[in-house]
Amino acid sequence: MAARIFVIAVIAFISFSERAFAWAYQGHEVTGAIADQLLGPNARQQVANILGFELRVAAPWADCVRSVARLPDGTFRYAPTKPEYRIPCTTFETPAETARMEDYVSRNWLDCEAAKGHGCGEAYHFADVAIQHDDYKRGYVGTSDHDIVGAINAAISVLRGQPAPLPFSIRDKKEALLLLAHFVGDLHQPLHVGAVYLDQSGQLVNPDQGGLNPATETRGGNLLGPAENNLHSQWDAIAEDLGENASPDLIKKAKAVGKTPGPVDALAATWASETVMVSHAAFAGLSFAAADHGRWQVRVDDEAAYATKQAELKHDQLAKGGARLAQILNSIWPTPVEKTTACTLTGVCYCVTAANRDAITANVARVRQLLADQRAAGRMTGYLSIPLSTLGGGYFGVNRDVAQRTKERIEQRFGSSATWVLNPGAEGNLPETATGADYMYMWTQILEGRGGYGEDIDFFYFAGPTDFAQFFGLTGAGDADRIEAYFDQRLGSDPDLMKTVNAGRLSKRGFRNYYALRAAVTFSAGSHDEWNIVQLLNQRRRGSEQFGIGNQIGVLFDGHAIAPGDFEAGAASGTVGRCN
Repeated sequence: MAARIFVIAVIAFISFSERAFAWAYQGHEVTGAIADQLLGPNARQQVANILGFELRVAAPWADCVRSVARLPDGTFRYAPTKPEYRIPCTTFETPAETARMEDYVSRNWLDCEAAKGHGCGEAYHFADVAIQHDDYKRGYVGTSDHDIVGAINAAISVLRGQPAPLPFSIRDKKEALLLLAHFVGDLHQPLHVGAVYLDQSGQLVNPDQGGLNPATETRGGNLLGPAENNLHSQWDAIAEDLGENASPDLIKKAKAVGKTPGPVDALAATWASETVMVSHAAFAGLSFAAADHGRWQVRVDDEAAYATKQAELKHDQLAKGGARLAQILNSIWPTPVEKTTACTLTGVCYCVTAANRDAITANVARVRQLLADQRAAGRMTGYLSIPLSTLGGGYFGVNRDVAQRTKERIEQRFGSSATWVLNPGAEGNLPETATGADYMYMWTQILEGRGGYGEDIDFFYFAGPTDFAQFFGLTGAGDADRIEAYFDQRLGSDPDLMKTVNAGRLSKRGFRNYYALRAAVTFSAGSHDEWNIVQLLNQRRRGSEQFGIGNQIGVLFDGHAIAPGDFEAGAASGTVGRCN
């Protein structure tokens, strides 16, 4: 159908500045309420101690301070210009809290170009990254050291007991928490991070190619459509059925949001890049007509489809905002994990996570049944010991792939109809909170069997340099260069590797050095424990009339059987040990 001018009847909630609030206050209350439900015990107690009220109440605060006006004499006064602006702010209208709002605005009233005369604090709420980009990167037009990403990191610094970097002025942890509760919500409103820049005819302009012409700015969508119902305000509004709290549906959706890896002060930039991509969907299906009195008309190809997409994206982004606010606070104030000493039948002890005991028990039973099924089918069963953690500079994704390839190669070597190899990279199945000790407590029980002699395992295979070399296709000439080339190729196709590198947890040099020099069980804590386990099991077999020397468990390293001296020698402990 022909494109039509897009006008949907919503109530715009506009501040006195040129920017609309990100999410109407109800949206901020919803994200705060979601976070309230997802906080760990320690983070919940810290929030209560610092604020004295919930994040749901705190979340609108950074919009409430927009009602602080700078008077001609240079002083500041909280003076809402419309009654509706006070609705989410009544908690902060005591003398002490009103003074806090006025003081905050005065301290952050700097000459920031992006704030257009309304104080630097106005610029903390957004970044305007052109939708021609697929990520957020400092240096793009629309970003600055005082944009939404910088504001979140400044609040995090104060909550961690460090000063806020300039130009931010954050008085204390309460002020930091009030800001963080709001800004994480802002970060997930698509038009607060992604933006379109248009020429006078409504055609897209990339401001990062040839410099920024201020006439092309749409101010986060505030200049798209009529002033009273602009595109930004339409994205701010949330459905009435969401209310001002966290619905069961949103809580369920938020709990399903995966935790973003990386240090806490790298999270905002990662999420901003994601929101840039979401903004692509927010602007898809729209076109823009010639500017009229400084505004552009917005046209939509399919109003019903756009409205449906908008509602779905709002639900997703609100859930993410709440989940990620909780992730930040749970990272800053983690709840101590209860540890307990757990020992296996053969007397091998580990300091394990108490909450994971049931999951460990369940997976032991499951894998034992897998082994029983394979042995009932007449196959000899092996256990693959291979580094899976990132200890020493490795990458889990590569180690997991090497483990699967090695398993397949061993089974092909001996015959897949006669052999089955237990791959720990595929059969771990423990919660993400599991530690190396948790995994080793599980694998030790599986490996030692019900009688403590390793009855379910015929051989151990310890991965060595040759196994990794085969994966990378190393030939003994220019191997380091080949590993670097693999890194470059995988970096372009593996988003998890990209996140790991961007978070500063892995470098190309570290990757190269690990897989050229240290990719073997020699450098794995878990594999050290597994070597000692098979040594213990064979020691028990050698002293048992039921087994004896001739019925020890076979041991191979790097594709070859090991010599008797190595066969019976132990290694340094890895994760084994009781809780202190």
